[in-house]
Parts: sequence; C-alpha cells; structure tokens
Amino acid sequence: MPSTMTRDTFQTAQERGFADLLKELIAKINTRFSDLEQKTQEKFTQAAREVEKLDDDVNRVRSQYAERFHALAEHHHRGGDYRGPFADAQQARAFGTLVAALGGAPWAREALADDRHLAAVQGMPGSSGGFLLPEGLVPGIINNAEKHGVFERNARKWPAAGESASRVTRTSGATVYYPDYGVVPSESTLSFGRVRVELTKYAAYAAADRWMLSSPALAIPLGNYIAEELAYAAALAMDTNAFMGTGGATHAKTTGLFKSAGGADVTADSGHNTFEEVIDANVSYLSKLIGNLPDSADDENCKFYLHRSIFWRYLGARDSANRPIADIITKGERPQRVLMGYPAEVAQVAPKLADSAESTALLILANLMRGADLHRNENAVGLLVSEHVKMLEGQVVFLLEMLQGTAIADATMYGRLLTAAA
Repeated sequence: MPSTMTRDTFQTAQERGFADLLKELIAKINTRFSDLEQKTQEKFTQAAREVEKLDDDVNRVRSQYAERFHALAEHHHRGGDYRGPFADAQQARAFGTLVAALGGAPWAREALADDRHLAAVQGMPGSSGGFLLPEGLVPGIINNAEKHGVFERNARKWPAAGESASRVTRTSGATVYYPDYGVVPSESTLSFGRVRVELTKYAAYAAADRWMLSSPALAIPLGNYIAEELAYAAALAMDTNAFMGTGGATHAKTTGLFKSAGGADVTADSGHNTFEEVIDANVSYLSKLIGNLPDSADDENCKFYLHRSIFWRYLGARDSANRPIADIITKGERPQRVLMGYPAEVAQVAPKLADSAESTALLILANLMRGADLHRNENAVGLLVSEHVKMLEGQVVFLLEMLQGTAIADATMYGRLLTAAA
C-alpha cells in the first residue's frame, strides 16, 4: 500500500475537483477570491461548473472500507503521531480493544479487564445485548460526528436524561412603563414556552473483515476506523433529517429546515422557477432574505446553508456595481466561503443545482444556535455486534446506537429562498 495514501484518496471525483480548484486559487492569491481580475474569476467559475458534472457517488467511495483501514493501519505502523477522533492513542486503543472483544477476538477479551479506559464498560439493558460506552470514550464518537456534521456543529446542544426532552424558552420579555413620580408602575409579566422533543434511536453500523480484529497491533487503527465510520454515518443522518426531513419514519419523524416554513422565507417572482433563474436574476432575493431576519438573529452564528453546487453558481453572480456577491477567503486553516458577507456552510444533503424544481428551497439563511436544538442522551450511547448480518462475506458488523432528536426552537431565526410556483 503506498505510504502517500490518506483519507483524501477516498474523495469523490467532485470533491477532488473542488479541492484542486481551491488549491489553485490559494496558489494565485493569499487573501480573497474577489481580489482576482474579473477574467480570472470567470475562469474559476466556469471550471467549477465543469467539475459539478463529474461523478459524485458518495456511497461507492465510502464503501471502500478495507482501503481506508489499510491507510490508518500503515500510518500507525510507521510510528506516525496519533491523529483521530479520540483524545489520545490510548483511548483509541481502548475503543479498538472493545470493538475486537465484541467481535470475538480472544486477545481483546483478555485485555478488557486490564485497560483503565474500559473500567466503566457495562452491558446494555434489554435483550439486544452490547455495551454502553464508558464516559471517556463517548466524546470520541460525538466530537467526530461534529467534525462531519453541519447541523451538529451549529445547533445548540442540550443534554437529555430519558427518551424525551424539553427546555424552557422565553416568549416575551418585560414591558417598560413611564409612571409619574410617586406612582406605582404597572406590573410586567414575563412569559415562557417550552420546546419538547421525542428522542429517536439512531442506529448506524460499520462492517469489518475478521482479519482486522486479529492482532493487538491493529487496535488503534481499528478503533479509529470504527469511530470514523459510525460518526460519519450518524452525522450524515442527522444532517439529512435536520435539513431535509419530511416528517416521516424514514427521517426520524423530523421535518427539516428546508421543508418547514421559516419566519424570513422569500419566494422568487413569477418566471424564476428554477435554481439557475433565481441565482442569475439579481441580488435582491438574498438582500430581502437578510432583511427579513430579526436583529436578534443577526450575529456571528448567522450563516447560509447550501449545497456546494449552489455556492459555485453564485460565485459567478455579480451585483449592480459588477462586484461578485460570493467570495472565498483563503486565510486561515481552510478556505472560508462567503455569500453577501455571511459565512456559507456547505451541506452535502442540501438540494443540488441539478435538483431544481418549482416552489423549492435552494438555500436557507439561519442562526441555528438560536433557532434549532439538538437533544442527546449521552448516557445511552451503545455499541452492539453481529456476526450474522454479513457472515458469508467474512465480516463482523458493529452497530452504534444513540438516543437523540432535533427541533426547530424558533422559526423566526431562519428563512428559506424558494423558487416561484408554476
């Protein structure tokens, strides 16, 4: 296996194309996309539109699990510094040992009693079996889900103790009066509401060939691999439900932000029935969307959420003064996308340019920290194993269970931009 292999090797053709475009952009400038000459900007924009036509088969790429495991194993075999979802290599080794023990590896079962990170391991209640993850290992899964998940990164998180959760929310504040001297002021009543969420069990599994469990030397890459795969799957499901959920069982009974009316919604004028027509029309739709948000939503957490193909299409749009309305700032650890001065978070589950339809949201502007909640019972994060699901393929299946749920806490904190009806 070549030593140059990294997780970047497992990007889709589109992801590699966009990454190469950004690398070329950074090589030309060290500040902003808008600093380039207009002709150069137009070349980049056209190149982005060509990249959008490339293959984007995420499922096929993610299925190359054995190659990803080899890459992780080789890195640790060469003595590379620990890089992974856990706090350190010892936690990764502990999780890998637990995974191997659940998979039936004799060496791992013997090691369980000797690892301090696994001292709090206990069986899961019920007939399904499995183990509740110790408190020290749960953050490795959760933090990795945050790395992959757009909603997980931006929404306000609340702990939950059972199968449902609720929190108090302010609905109206104090009233100011102007009494004369010596006159008792009128009473002012504060009012509060409650956000209620029924938690849903999220279950994601990753498969591992039996040889991956064969040696203590593979414990760290095994722990990293299982945590990466399960956290990515959980984050993708969370994004899909929270952004695109239709309220049915397939979306954990969640209605997503793209599917639920927001207080700042903007619908395009008649004749702008496609995503391209809305983007190419002018900047008035985005300006109206920004103006519709209340002042309380307009802080550093207010962002656009959209698919990368929508963003790259906006990169070619210009205002009445011939200035680009989208930008890429290349300073910092990673390039930052900006739209009308607001950060633009790319969500891979959001509607693509090719998904254009009438009366359909193509992006949202939201303050998720104020308007959306994520409730999770971190004391109920469990790991189960099955040797039967993929027995004929020689694989052991590991199942992560998390009890969690999302809610739109304040619909005034976001708005969608929708195409016109027919």
